[in-house]
Amino acid sequence: MEQPGGHEWLWQALRQGRVDLVKSLAPSDFDWNSMHEQFGTPLMAVVHRTVLYGGSGLQESLHNLVRWIISHGGDPRKAALDATAMSVGLPPQPPGPHWKLYEDAREMWWCYDGPLGMFYCEANKTHTIKRYSHEQIEPDMEAACHAGHSAISLTLVIREKLINHGYDDDAMIDRTDALLKVFAEAGELCNQSQPAMTVNPCTIDLWATALQDIELADVELRADGGMVKAHALLLCNASSVLRAMLRGPMQEGRSKVISVPGVSVEALRYLLALIYTGFWEEDEPSTTIQLQALDVAHRWQVKHVVEGLELTLISVMKQELAAALPEQQVCIVDKVLEAAVLKELLGLRCFCQELFNKEPHFKAALLRGDGGGFSQVSARYLRKLDGVGLREAGRRVRRRLV
Repeated sequence: MEQPGGHEWLWQALRQGRVDLVKSLAPSDFDWNSMHEQFGTPLMAVVHRTVLYGGSGLQESLHNLVRWIISHGGDPRKAALDATAMSVGLPPQPPGPHWKLYEDAREMWWCYDGPLGMFYCEANKTHTIKRYSHEQIEPDMEAACHAGHSAISLTLVIREKLINHGYDDDAMIDRTDALLKVFAEAGELCNQSQPAMTVNPCTIDLWATALQDIELADVELRADGGMVKAHALLLCNASSVLRAMLRGPMQEGRSKVISVPGVSVEALRYLLALIYTGFWEEDEPSTTIQLQALDVAHRWQVKHVVEGLELTLISVMKQELAAALPEQQVCIVDKVLEAAVLKELLGLRCFCQELFNKEPHFKAALLRGDGGGFSQVSARYLRKLDGVGLREAGRRVRRRLV
């Protein structure tokens, strides 16, 4: 983790969007995937300025800086687990970092002077934080914390918070979309800087053969309508949850039988193929089957399978939605969104959010008194997402019903 001093000037220049300083004075050996204790990665440091102050000329200059960083090895997918900085919004209520308590003519008040700007509030009204200058344009929402995010996920979270707080028509939304587009367009450079590992097909065939080896399989997975055999050695190394079950004193450890209720045999076989080989030879199964596999993979904490299924679900959803009627589309989006919300899958959640914003029949369905086919989890999330406009419409519906 980068400590103050050394390259600290460079990190501050990145945060402030000083393109000229960064490009002309950055050391040739600087690691563009290094971690700063506050900002996280260099690309994360640039997000705040790019979203808040991207006018026409400035925005293109900042976008070019992002492209330049990526061309020098910066990866927008790299996450910072412990970064403490925040971006785009108001600081958390005092007391806290960068807040100081003052007394002026017997009036107590708090003053914030930190990376987010300058703010103040009365000591007995800490929930009402105000800007020092009218030139400040921070939105009236708590800023997004960098911890646990990459540059991409930080931008997505900021976009989601903006929409949740009624800024869906604001220029800042356009700037988050533009920044995400730059990240996507620069993906080829990311792949060049971190080339994918080539796996010999014989290796995949080897593990596929192992999956089919019933003679040496020593674990029985019981699903709805049947069972599937697997190997304890591989399962224990793929999942710490399964290791605890199969190696511990629980019943599953003694019997080597694991019950997987609510899951079809087809979904379980699909999941095991992904665990063993990371590959599925046949056509991708339906969203229903994939959601069942996702639920088990999430329950067993098989992280790489969860990540892979999140991407595959988006692809399969697109195909199913293209061939579905509006009522069927609501059902598909609802099932996937509910899983994404409960399992905190940001990419899948944002994809469903984009569908909801683009297609008016989703919003029309939600405004119906019965939720229009959306589950309570999905409906609650979408109503919060759409902000004041949808809540007001919901109140008009209720008045009519009364």
